[in-house]
Amino acid sequence: MDGAIQALEERKNIELEIFDLLDMNKWKIDNAEYNMDQCQKKIRAILEMGEQLVRKYAFITDQSKIQKVMIYENDQDVYLFTYDTKEDLPCIHDYWFDNLEEAEEYCSVLFGDGVLEWIDVEDPGQEEAHDLIISRKR
Repeated sequence: MDGAIQALEERKNIELEIFDLLDMNKWKIDNAEYNMDQCQKKIRAILEMGEQLVRKYAFITDQSKIQKVMIYENDQDVYLFTYDTKEDLPCIHDYWFDNLEEAEEYCSVLFGDGVLEWIDVEDPGQEEAHDLIISRKR
């Protein structure tokens, strides 16, 4: 019996967290005063946000030409951008990979210990350049 009570408590806590994330009033839901289509859209948006896509860059040492790399993961692909400067300028080359592991492995093989610490950066907007750290429209 204690296990059943604990499970119900956990479910209640999860529901309250979801309501909080959705900025929803539980009373309105219990009394059918909430637009369920809007609720479904908010849930989908939260679930999509939960998929942590990667966008990170690192400076390169021990290389004469490449000074910085960036890995950008979108919903279907992963891109590796290489730069001949440490400045926030467009890349000189871009490479396509099926997944994040392949892009990271490519960096390891190509640059070895020359890849300094990876620095996470936010995703650009939909109309913005993906190869710039501080994105701007192209």
